[in-house]
Amino acid sequence: MGRNAKPEYQVFKAGKKDGKPNGNKEWYIVGRPEGKRIRAWFATKEEAKAEATERNIKRRLGSAAATVDNALIVMASEGAGMLAPFNKTIRDAVLFYHAHLVARAASKPVNRFVEELKAEMEARVANGGLRSGALKVIKTRS
Repeated sequence: MGRNAKPEYQVFKAGKKDGKPNGNKEWYIVGRPEGKRIRAWFATKEEAKAEATERNIKRRLGSAAATVDNALIVMASEGAGMLAPFNKTIRDAVLFYHAHLVARAASKPVNRFVEELKAEMEARVANGGLRSGALKVIKTRS
């Protein structure tokens, strides 16, 4: 009975017996995401770690999560820190701001509202739904 292989990618440095395979690339990652061993070689440890991290994220969360912009992750982290003292989450902040923008987009300046109201009242007077005296009161009050 063999041991269970880890599906995650891990970073290793080539040993003396391995020599320097693949054009002087001495760092490599090994993983078994679907049971089959996959290995890739890198020139530096940092490159190998970055690739292993990205592949592990893709494996766990799917390919969409790996394409998230790093700047967006930093902004989310900073925002979460700013909201923490108030016991609020980033989702709470987004929902609040979205509602604010929707309400703001639905409003209009007062002068435009008054013009539309006057036009509507004039149309109602022309249709006979409103007496002309009511229109005169509205025009003098606005």
